[in-house]
Amino acid sequence: MVFAAVPAFLDGPPLAHTGGFGEPTCQACHFDGALNDPSGSLQIRGLPEQYRSGETYTIEVLLVKPGVKQAGFQASLRESATGNQAGTWIDPSEGTKMQTDDDGILYVMHTRAGAAFVQGDTARWQLAWRAPEHASDQVILHIAGNAADGDESPFGDAIYTTSFILDPLP
Repeated sequence: MVFAAVPAFLDGPPLAHTGGFGEPTCQACHFDGALNDPSGSLQIRGLPEQYRSGETYTIEVLLVKPGVKQAGFQASLRESATGNQAGTWIDPSEGTKMQTDDDGILYVMHTRAGAAFVQGDTARWQLAWRAPEHASDQVILHIAGNAADGDESPFGDAIYTTSFILDPLP
């Protein structure tokens, strides 16, 4: 079998691959598995159902899959009504970085070091998000993750997506 070479995205995926607002997911390059394979999961911890203007929240991303060798993710937080950037990611932690696209959307994702943040069957990253100063709109987190088998090919990886909705506090 012959397939086109696809670069491994150990330093982070191409921008705008969270699965939200019509974006593709990691399946654009890692395409041979079903989305959200039930043998694993992508989990978000630390976000409240309601956010307070200007408050900073620590978020934990967990990607769980038996046999995972490397892992990656990309996330964005946007106003649900407009798709505009909501608040800001702050102080990327070890193993993560931020990049902004041409539309001003700020994405946070894994780095080369962060692709190796795997212990047992779980990859884990810590993030921080500062809510918008003027909370008036519902905010939605979109995130896509890749539980990779470590061979740096587009085959044998499991892609997961999830979203999380936050309402502003009155």
